[in-house]
Amino acid sequence: MSTTGQEFNPEAAMAAFQQQVEAAMPHVKDLHNCVGTWDMEMSHFMCGPEPMQGKGVETVVMFGDFWLLAEVESEAMGQPFRGHCVTGYDMIKKKYVSVWVDTMAPYAMNFEGNLNAARDTMTLECTMPDPMMGGAMAHYVIVDRWTGPDTREWSMVQHSAMGEMKMMETKYRRRK
Repeated sequence: MSTTGQEFNPEAAMAAFQQQVEAAMPHVKDLHNCVGTWDMEMSHFMCGPEPMQGKGVETVVMFGDFWLLAEVESEAMGQPFRGHCVTGYDMIKKKYVSVWVDTMAPYAMNFEGNLNAARDTMTLECTMPDPMMGGAMAHYVIVDRWTGPDTREWSMVQHSAMGEMKMMETKYRRRK
């Protein structure tokens, strides 16, 4: 007996779950466009008045049918840099979710967001304490915009008590 007073019906539960999965699939399919190897040209704005330029490679694969795994290898602030990202569509939240970790920060960033109506721009947001500001809260906004079938532009902006600061911009070109 369930807590609602009705018998649990595994077949009905599985059918309802499958309907939710099917409803999420168009969102999941949008992620498949990201698969591939991408050359990156980056601008870091966090280290002074002039942006630091860098290059890198992002490799993106599907993990099963639902999740993207991305690995970034580059240099950041003169140091070797690696980052990993897991992105998918959360059928319960009805939002895209993404978790980012890298070799320069001992914390994870958890983002949520959506695609625009044209399905060419994903906006993800994260609010968390910023360790570089003594733990004060900061809000991060990532915008990933497709500019062509094999090109995209990505940016990250931080909003905090100190104001708005563009942190990074990256241009991507998919390798053929």
